[in-house]
Parts: sequence; C-alpha cells; structure tokens
Amino acid sequence: MNATSRRTGTHEGFFFAKLILLFLSIEMLLRVLSWSCLGPDWYQRAVYQVQKVPVTYIFIGSSRVAASISSTEFAQATGEANSLGSAMNMGRGYSTLVEHYFGLRRIAAAMPDGLKGVTVFLEAPGGSPDLETWWGNWLYYKNPDLLVNTIGLSDLRSFWARDSSNFDLKLAVTASTLSEAIAKQGYGWAMLEGIKDIIFRHWPWTKPNKADSPASGGIRTDEAGIQNARRLAISLAADDMKQERIFLRQSGDETVLKSINDLVLAGGGRLILYRMPLSSVQEQVYTTAIGRKNREITHDLLKAWAIPMLSSNMKTNDDDFPDYWHLRKSRRSEFTRSLAEAYIDSRWFPGRKRQIINNIETLRQSADRRFQLQPVPAGRFLARIGLPHSPAPLPGRIPAAGVRPVAIRGNPVPSTRGSGARSNERQAAATRFSKTATHARSLPATCKGESLP
Repeated sequence: MNATSRRTGTHEGFFFAKLILLFLSIEMLLRVLSWSCLGPDWYQRAVYQVQKVPVTYIFIGSSRVAASISSTEFAQATGEANSLGSAMNMGRGYSTLVEHYFGLRRIAAAMPDGLKGVTVFLEAPGGSPDLETWWGNWLYYKNPDLLVNTIGLSDLRSFWARDSSNFDLKLAVTASTLSEAIAKQGYGWAMLEGIKDIIFRHWPWTKPNKADSPASGGIRTDEAGIQNARRLAISLAADDMKQERIFLRQSGDETVLKSINDLVLAGGGRLILYRMPLSSVQEQVYTTAIGRKNREITHDLLKAWAIPMLSSNMKTNDDDFPDYWHLRKSRRSEFTRSLAEAYIDSRWFPGRKRQIINNIETLRQSADRRFQLQPVPAGRFLARIGLPHSPAPLPGRIPAAGVRPVAIRGNPVPSTRGSGARSNERQAAATRFSKTATHARSLPATCKGESLP
C-alpha cells in the first residue's frame, strides 16, 4: 500500500467519524429538547406526573375513553382529596392494548409502591373488551409513534417475533426506539399542523362546533372530520360483521387483556371493566349471533380471571353520538358520575370495605345490647355461632352425666336459692335432676348422653 492510498483511507476514516459525531450531537440535542422544550407526551408525561403525585385511578382505552371520561370529576365523585392528580385519562385514538400494557408498566416502575392501591379502568364496548392476542398487531400503522412512546429496548426482540406488522413498519419502530433523532423526524411538520389547528379553531370567522363533540384524545371536531368519522364508522362496522369469528377459549391466556390484568394484580392494583355506551351503528356488531357467542365466552374468561365489569345507569341514543363514535361533550360529566356511582356501590370500591366494617361493628354493638337486655337460650345461641353445646334436659330425655347449666353473658344461670313456693319448686327440680343423673351413671356407657327420639 503506497502513501497516497493510506492518505485516502485516513481521510475517509475522518469523514465517517465526523458523520458519527454529528449524528450523536443531533441525537443528544433532540433528547434534551424533547424534555425541556417539546415536553413528554402521553405515557411519558404520565410517568413524569406520577413521580410527583401518586395516582389512584387510571383509565385506558381508545378515543371513546378520552371523550366520555372526566378524570377530575371521577376523582371528586369518589371522594379523592387531590382530584387533579389522583386520576388520569390515558384514552387515545388508534391506540392498542399492547401500547397501554407497556405504558402501565412504565407507570408501575415510576411509582414508589408500584400499582399498589391503583384501580385501572378499561372500556368494554357492547360488554366485550378487546381480546387481541400478542400475535396480532401491536400498533396502528398510521400511529407508530404511540408504540415508540411506550415500548422498551428489551421488548424489541418479542416485537419482531410476534407482531404481525410488515417489515418496513417494524424497522421504523425499531429505529425510532433506538434513536430520538429518527423518532422526531417530521415532528416539526406535525407541530406546525397543531399550531394551525389551534389558530383556525379560535379564529373569529371559524364556524362553531355545533355537533358538541369532545376535542380530546385525537378526535377531530370540525364538520369535515365528523362526516369522515361517520363514514368510517359505518364501513368498519360492516367489515367487522363480515369478518367476525368465534373466539377460541384456549387463546385466552395469550390475550393482552390477561397480561394487563396479571401486571396490575402483581403490582397490588385491580383491573375493572365497564360497559362503554355506543351508537346503534357500532352496537350492531355485538348483537349478531357470533357477537353474542363471543360475549358469553368473554364473560367466562373474565370470571376465571376475576375481572369485574361495571354498568352505568345512564341511557343514551344516537343523538348522543355526533360522529357515531364518541359521546357528546355535554353528557360527559353525567356518564362520569354515573360510572363513579356504580363503582362506589360495588364491592370493589376501597371505601366500601371500611363502610362494611363500620356496619358490622355497629351490628355487633347492637347485638351486645340486645343480648344483655333479653335472655337467649344457651343451646340455641351456641349452635348459632357454631360452638359445641350439651342439650338441656327435657321431659322424656336422659341427661348426660355431669351435665351442668351453661351461662352466657346476659343470661345468668338461675339460682336455686330463694323463699316461698317458687324457691321450693326450684329445690324440687334440682333434687329430681340429681336423682336422674345418679341413675344415668348406672346405665351402660353407650346410653349415657343419648336423647330419645
């Protein structure tokens, strides 16, 4: 190798070193800016919040959850002292249960006691929650950033082995997980679109949102967006009814739902499902013959996994769903409080346990006072509370040897001492009892203590 070739190789080495250094500099800069200027998003923001204020209630699911649940009002209805931080709504449009699983795992790792005392609420549209397995789609192809927001580096191997997405999408998620620079690619355009949306939403000549649609969880509230959502809801409902299949019971252990339940229980929390109100367009998917069969299978699995389901008392109609997807904004508070009431009345409400204990204590004190004032037959009382007792001697019965009257609180053994005719009767009864007991000692052992039929 001559000197010219060595110099060429050295220059190429310096060039690639500069490229790597430039890439690393951009990477570090974007990592700093993403937290200091742009701020964390979705579950990353939730992790940042729970490090300051522990959370008690977490709502997960689709954009329907974001539209129908007010976390602050739910916390107020359940009596939480800090209603601003004790409940959070993680509902997001086009999110998957896999992404919520990874997000809950991040929250559990960020809290000092994990998920101890935390209740996680998951929607069950039509009484049937999502039973997607780990061998399905981990993400929605138009929103890969949601998976990037929650997945960890150690999950990439399982992601490539189990996720059913195409190669290009898997490669994009992997690269975005490894590099902040790649993850933020195109973020500037998305930020500009968000600013433009805010400006036009509050512009003086912008038409007001007459549909009363919520503007959270990625929901479009403009008229064009509402019309597109209606067409999409109708087409998806038709496709779901054409492609519906009976769920296999043996696949229950492979569902993401069971993994979420195991994660929450292992952390000391509880997972609770609740029926999500739907429009007739989406409700029809769950009322077919296969839909009803799948609901029966689902309820059997939920019973085996000890996952309860709540139902709200609020009635709805199609007018309450402007885009056929989401509950109108004006009924959001009503549904939230109705669900909170159903939760409080259930046996899974933590405050209800204390209420039951107080009720039991009140009943016990009341029973003590009643027993002190009114004598209760000893045998009947001991049998009621499950203690062994000897039956009192009755006419026609042979008393057991050594049987003595039983005394309980509030029912003292009557004394045989006294004066007058009543005292004489007691003394005569005691004499007869003594003679009978003496006669019983002379009987065979098998006869002692037995009662005549």
